Amino acid sequence: MFLPPLSKAPALEGTRRLMDIHNHISVSTRIERLVDLATYGILGVTEHPVLKKTVLDFDSFYARLIKQARNSDLEVSLVDTDVARVVNGDKEGYIVRTQEVFSGVFHAVVIGYEESIENGKPPQELLELAESQGGGVILAHPYLVNTKEWPHNGFLGELNRKRYSKGNTAENLGTLAAGAIAIEGHNAQLISLQIFNQYARAMAREYQKPIISVSDSHPMQNAEFLTGVYTDVPDNGPTMDYIISTLKHGKFSPGPSNYIPWSRFWATTLINLGNSFVHKS
Repeated sequence: MFLPPLSKAPALEGTRRLMDIHNHISVSTRIERLVDLATYGILGVTEHPVLKKTVLDFDSFYARLIKQARNSDLEVSLVDTDVARVVNGDKEGYIVRTQEVFSGVFHAVVIGYEESIENGKPPQELLELAESQGGGVILAHPYLVNTKEWPHNGFLGELNRKRYSKGNTAENLGTLAAGAIAIEGHNAQLISLQIFNQYARAMAREYQKPIISVSDSHPMQNAEFLTGVYTDVPDNGPTMDYIISTLKHGKFSPGPSNYIPWSRFWATTLINLGNSFVHKS
């Protein structure tokens, strides 16, 4: 199944570059598309706890770019172990190592870790583990949650929000919100649950956390850079420490509040749900 890429948000806002830190990129993505993504802005290449075998991790993405560079004018180099700079003619961008994990019923995106973090850590343990490795945790789509591992039960709307606003689960959510460096206040996946983004922004304001926008593109959606945040980029490129500091201290401006179209969301969701069961490990 091939779907053409969706229109991206503008790559620049003045001198600031677009950063989209949460995306799951299909292993079947053609190299031309990978080069286009890697040279557009700052792209988070996010491991997924369920779709492990169907999405690229940072190392696999980087390896494909290196292979392409051997037979083209593409230039690929590491800014640090978690960030790579990619130049193709007059286009320059960066890819960033990120990982999505489940913590109870909630999701988090971890950045700046030395080793992949095991899925299912309790909130406080997850936060401490990420911090001990020099990284940070982003609270992802706080009100879109799991029953067990998959699928999401977030489609219960207001009833779901109330269900997770009491008892131990509410305490876990509060722990994650309090310890996160930022909270996803706009997730482009939530076309059918836009009110959940409103709840997430309210939570971020309550906990005084920076609010970020992400595409959270999934395999075959081709929705990377649909939104994001705009940030300054140092001349020598953004290190992971720089990215963490930028997010933690809110040194960015918001991107557009775009959503994945209904038809594409449902078509790819059904396929990815099927793949999650086929490839579940």
